[in-house]
Amino acid sequence: MNQSGLSRRVGIVLVTVALVLSPVVAPVSGALPGGAPGAETGSSPSVDVPTRNLGPPSDGGVADINASSDEVYGSGGNVSVWARSPLALNVDEEEYADGSDVETYLDIPTISVSAGDGLTPSNREQISVYEEGKTITAKLDESFAGGGDLDGQDIQYVAVRLGPDDQDVDSVDDIAALINGSADVNGRIVGENSSFGGFETVRFTPDESGQYALFAVAKENNADPGVVGPDADDPAGELSVEGNVTVVGADFLAVREGDADATVDVTAGGTGGNVTFDANTTSSFAGDDVVHTALVIDEDELSKQSIELVVDSADGTVEVESSIEDAQGVVRTRPGIDGVTVPSIAGIELANGTEINSTEALFAAIRNESDRVTFTLTDDTTINASATAVSDGPETTLDVGTLQSWPSQDYTYLYTATSESDGRTVAKRGSVSLKEGVQLSIDANDTTVQQGKPVEFTVTRDDTDDPTNATLTVDGPEGVRTVSTDSDGTAVFTFGSVGAYTVTASKAETETTEFLEDSVTVDVKEEIEEAYVTDFTLSPNKTGTNENVTVTATVKNPGAAQGETLELYVDGENVQTKHIELAAGETRTVEFDRPLSFDTEGVREISVDRLPAKRLEIDDEAFTERFSLSRNSIFVGQSVTVRATVTNPGDLAEGETLELNVDGVVVETKHIELDAGETRTVVFTRRFRSAGTRSIAVDNLDAKTLNVRRRPSPDPDPDPDPDPDPDPDPGEGEGPPDDVPGSDVTDTDTGATVIVDRVREGDVVGVELGNRTASNGTGLTGLEMRVGGNTSSFRVNVTPPQAEPPTDVPPVNETTDGATAISYFTATPDRETTPQFDGVNYTFSVADSDLPEGVSEDQVTLLRYNETQGRWNALPTEALGNGTYRARSPGFSAYAIGVRSADAGEQPRFTIDETSIESRELTAGEETTVTATIGNDGNASGTFTANLSVDGQVIDTREVTVDAGETESIEFTVGFDEPGTYDVAVNDEPVASVTVQEAQQDTATPPSDDGPTPGTPIDEPAGIPLWLSLGLLALFVVIAGFAVYRARTGSGSNPLDDEE
Repeated sequence: MNQSGLSRRVGIVLVTVALVLSPVVAPVSGALPGGAPGAETGSSPSVDVPTRNLGPPSDGGVADINASSDEVYGSGGNVSVWARSPLALNVDEEEYADGSDVETYLDIPTISVSAGDGLTPSNREQISVYEEGKTITAKLDESFAGGGDLDGQDIQYVAVRLGPDDQDVDSVDDIAALINGSADVNGRIVGENSSFGGFETVRFTPDESGQYALFAVAKENNADPGVVGPDADDPAGELSVEGNVTVVGADFLAVREGDADATVDVTAGGTGGNVTFDANTTSSFAGDDVVHTALVIDEDELSKQSIELVVDSADGTVEVESSIEDAQGVVRTRPGIDGVTVPSIAGIELANGTEINSTEALFAAIRNESDRVTFTLTDDTTINASATAVSDGPETTLDVGTLQSWPSQDYTYLYTATSESDGRTVAKRGSVSLKEGVQLSIDANDTTVQQGKPVEFTVTRDDTDDPTNATLTVDGPEGVRTVSTDSDGTAVFTFGSVGAYTVTASKAETETTEFLEDSVTVDVKEEIEEAYVTDFTLSPNKTGTNENVTVTATVKNPGAAQGETLELYVDGENVQTKHIELAAGETRTVEFDRPLSFDTEGVREISVDRLPAKRLEIDDEAFTERFSLSRNSIFVGQSVTVRATVTNPGDLAEGETLELNVDGVVVETKHIELDAGETRTVVFTRRFRSAGTRSIAVDNLDAKTLNVRRRPSPDPDPDPDPDPDPDPDPGEGEGPPDDVPGSDVTDTDTGATVIVDRVREGDVVGVELGNRTASNGTGLTGLEMRVGGNTSSFRVNVTPPQAEPPTDVPPVNETTDGATAISYFTATPDRETTPQFDGVNYTFSVADSDLPEGVSEDQVTLLRYNETQGRWNALPTEALGNGTYRARSPGFSAYAIGVRSADAGEQPRFTIDETSIESRELTAGEETTVTATIGNDGNASGTFTANLSVDGQVIDTREVTVDAGETESIEFTVGFDEPGTYDVAVNDEPVASVTVQEAQQDTATPPSDDGPTPGTPIDEPAGIPLWLSLGLLALFVVIAGFAVYRARTGSGSNPLDDEE
């Protein structure tokens, strides 16, 4: 596997040290084609190689670097290599010649070697990546090269840029080829020193990024030309050697392009998750195959460590004394693959089938591979480091894995990209902060179920094993849908189609914690032929003592006509049964004959036919019964209205304080007073100024998810908040108070006027009217308006209940309108503002004394006068309990609170029960399918008109006939021509936000037999020609001894071999 100059740099140092220090390498070096030290080419080596010092000659004399020296290895030609050469040439790794800092680097441990006669530190303090066009300085290190003349020989300094075919420098022969005739390299003679008599500094300016070798070459005969080729002022070209020379100094350099030649966006969540690198190097490598590598490492801890190699010349063993006990992380050679089976990695021979699925495993594998290398720990430090490498096009995404055991802190990252065609290189260094990662776990009470049967999911957090509220994303044959768990971490979901579903639990991150997703697969089989209960509801799901609770169950019969007996359980005890007969294929909603009632406070577990139980809380104190969001998706800068229903089931007046929670933080409270038995609605309005997923809750009710999205280009935020509050309220992005839609209600002679300001298109504004427009318990109590545009403020005039309709409006006619009126009121906007609205929700109340005898809550309706049609239309009306109702209207007009006549005939009542979308991510020009399930809760068949809208504009219409008590599904096909983010809805019911990416042109070179296909795992021979080392080098170097191990086991073909 090819490596970079960075890996080679440290590897050669350690390998050479081991060879110079240890006598046991003689059998190895004797077998090398390059020849043993001091031997003529092809001759047999000596049996023993004496231990040699690394420092200056012991007699204080000059160093012997002639070919006859036992410290010099021949190549079989006229180029030899001195064993001390990798230690003797010292390149300034911290500063350029002009004194400016080298910006891209990695601090490494202190590495020292010893042969029993003193400790010699390596001259490496960091691994640097230099910038093209900047001047690098280097000189021979006198502590290794001797105290005076280098045997009086002339020195030439030669810089060589390695070509694609010369990325491997495995032997003395390879080094010789670089300076003597290799056609694949470009070199220059960057300095000369005649009759070497001092340690002068040489300067070298690389004019192109890539991998370089820098050599100090000594002439054996000063009269010979030595290395011949372009000098420092000429363009680089081919080099040759005339006469015998010895390489007395060697170093390998990595050179990068300028910072402007790549963009790298780095995002990180929590420990145990991924650090994601979105890299784009198109400006440098358009059309090329590129090797991308990313390393994430605790550099601060790494740099504090020390590694000492001690050679025992008596028995030939090498002991590595290291302060690093372990390295832990994840090594990946393609995104998403944690384990890679390799016979050799970074030149280390591993047993067949060894799987490198973490840096810790790699550490152990190397440590256990040889009995000639022993490891002694001087401390118990663990280095946290992970790396990912992939061969792809110029633009790619890399996921670098982390472990949950890593501490939450800042880490250093190094990203590199290298063109596989010419070796040009981009590199980036930076830091990334990891939050604490908490793994979520999702369990299902059954993972193989019948079609239509409900499944209960439970989500817990691994750090505490406690249940937690979360969002479940269900992906399967029915598309992608989401459902929220309750505060106990449970949710029940019914699968309507046969197939495999993946259910993923996720949770919004907090300021300090990132929650890691977990998934479970559910296999749905064809439904059985027996009737069964699909779901049940409690109304209400919290109540007071001696109050009635209605239990309603939905029963489905997939087979022939048959009977079904339903069983109602309280705390596991069967308290009631109900038998029904169902026609073939019928689905029916039935209510148990006797409501439940309890005379003591507490919590009861209610279930039907052994479905997962639901909790019923009995408490006489006032409580928040439920809440709703006006929208589940808004743009940045828009507001959302939170409506909470508060009930006092007790016999005494009582106060209640409501808390609005955003992402677990209380951001607003409101206190109200309630009479005995009273139910009221409390409204909160919040605006968010930053994108993200918010978790909204009132009191201890289950949270609901709000998606706050950036406005798509070219439709920018009309008020972009150029000077945001530097210290926003808790809730992540909460706008300042004067940025939230404001509302006020003033009394008038004709009722009340609602005044609203600071609104934007899409805002939903809720207003409580109290008793201003109600009389004796009957009348309008609140309204909620969705602003469509054309205004930033407006007024709405509301009248109290009247016995007669407004002037020029006819009364409700029981014969033609199918209802009778209890009272009339009007709600009309101020004509001066002419605002646009996308709909209005009205909350109203009806006193029991105003209801005709025998009339049920289901018959109460709100009617709107349609001036165009000249008739009254009944609006969809929902009974909220305790004489309170809510109805949705398409706009303002005159209204009647009425009662549908018992003999008015059967009518359909449509609901949109469910919506889904096939795909939330598309490319421009691609289409997806939107599905909506329409229910009919009425008592007659009817035709429903469904409107598909995108960003509020209706683009398609479908009609579907739905029988009473049945549901029907309709499908729309929608596509998008332009990139952006779009809100998709059916009849104002949000479906999803769709992200459309620009279509990519396929410019990749077709794969051939001569190289890898972009995006495939990196392998021999194309492999990682330069930059896997930035991912793996730090991991291997901290292990300390991997190069020594290779020297001990004889891996390779030459004393300078440092890779396979």
